[in-house]
Amino acid sequence: VSLGNAPEAPDAPSDISLETPEVSVNFKARIIDSDGIKNASLWGSWDGGWHLDQTNSSGLNDVTYQFAKELSPGNYTWAIGIYDSSGNFALSLNKSISIDYL
Repeated sequence: VSLGNAPEAPDAPSDISLETPEVSVNFKARIIDSDGIKNASLWGSWDGGWHLDQTNSSGLNDVTYQFAKELSPGNYTWAIGIYDSSGNFALSLNKSISIDYL
């Protein structure tokens, strides 16, 4: 019985760098304003501190606004700010989110 030659092992990569995975998070808020909505914005504590991250200027009232964000493991604070059609600004209470990998 002849087994022949064993296959050669493929060349191994010379360098492998693992990157920290990110998680896609959908931040949601139902927004209703009697004067109408001018815009809604996602505020957050990622990327170096508290800041305005994204704005949706669709102006839709009495709908759920969604903001998608890719986040690495960590603890974050977020909120939703709105300008109504009269120019008034309101910021929601802060919420916390913790992302961890097992």
